Formats: sequence, C-alpha cells, structure tokens
Amino acid sequence: MKKAYLIVLSIFSLLSCSTKKVSSTSPKQTENILNKTWNLTHMNNEKVDFKTSLIITNSRFNGKAACNNYNGSVANYTNTNISFKTIMATRMACPKLSEEQAYFQALKKVVAYKQTNNILALLDKDKETILVFTKENR
Repeated sequence: MKKAYLIVLSIFSLLSCSTKKVSSTSPKQTENILNKTWNLTHMNNEKVDFKTSLIITNSRFNGKAACNNYNGSVANYTNTNISFKTIMATRMACPKLSEEQAYFQALKKVVAYKQTNNILALLDKDKETILVFTKENR
C-alpha cells in the first residue's frame, strides 16, 4: 500500500511540474520592436551615411528613407519572423536616391529579425543580417 501511495504521489508531482507553453506570437514577446522608431545604421554590413527610419506595427510599417516617405504591409509576423510587402514611397528626387532604392530592395528580402536591447537586425532567407537599426530614444 505504501508503494502504491508513493507511485501515485510521484506521478502527481511530475504532472504538476509541467511547464506552460507560450505562444510564439504572444504580444509580450513581439511588442519590443513595435511602435518604436528605428534608425538605419548599416545596410549589407556597411555603415550608411543617410538618415532612414522605420516604424513597425502589427500589420503595417512606415518611415522616412533618404528622401522619400514610405509605407507598406507587414506579413508573417511572429516572435522571430517578419516580412515587408507592398512597399510604396513618394517620388521626390534627391542625391541619395540610389541608396534609398537599395534600402527598399533589401527590405523586400527580409524574412526574420533579431532584437537585442536597442538594436534591431533584419535578416534574409539565409539568416544573414542585411539591415541594422538602432532604437531612437525619445
């Protein structure tokens, strides 16, 4: 009888120690990058010399590139994945237009992200960092 009691107690103890699985799209995990202004610092491992910002919400993104405002829709957003679709921009001419176009092309290649403190790295399908941003302090 004592053996049966110990077995039941052991099973009960093991079951009560199970961990709760957290959803991969839990707002607490993904809110770190949302609704903040991110400023571009590097593109394709090179420091940029033009000001470009990015603001991401659950379903949209927008910002100011080298000379044009831009926006579009966010797709596949989870705690590690993100894609930017339907990028639209104003059509002002400026000396940094080629850099701006390269930025938009890189943004189209993004499929994932990593965020560490105030740094946001956007990654391509090979998990290579193609864009790096710092969080703007307000």
